[in-house]
Amino acid sequence: MTSQAAVWNGYESAYEGDSYTIAFHTAQSAVQFALAVQKALLTVDWPLQLLDQVSTAAAWVRMGMHTGVHDPSDVARDAGTGRQRYSGAILAAAKAVQDCAQGGQLGSLALREDLVVMHAGQHVLKEGKAPEDLFNCFSRSLILRVAFLGPVR
Repeated sequence: MTSQAAVWNGYESAYEGDSYTIAFHTAQSAVQFALAVQKALLTVDWPLQLLDQVSTAAAWVRMGMHTGVHDPSDVARDAGTGRQRYSGAILAAAKAVQDCAQGGQLGSLALREDLVVMHAGQHVLKEGKAPEDLFNCFSRSLILRVAFLGPVR
């Protein structure tokens, strides 16, 4: 994950367990990173116990992204780590989109990239808020996953 972030000029802001917050200068770099990670995961020699649980030849991870900074306070320097920390509405939106995705899906609120993009319907990301349009994004080499995926969660 972190090696691919470096390839696409991503900045690892934070990680918690198996979850990463990585910032990119452009939406295109973020999407290219996510697709590269999904492809790289196909080449990992996964333990058989894991593969028995997911019924596939590779583990699938879910990813969510969102663009923009709504307020300057959404980005601050973390005194403990010295790294930039993202918070606020932008991080909440990206996490909510990720939570809707299944393993193998890259979710986004809006994309303008040259990808195979499929509308996944409108979903309420936060209780009491209006539904948002979600999209599934696939590179041509990963499009066959569509046959195995159900609706977003």
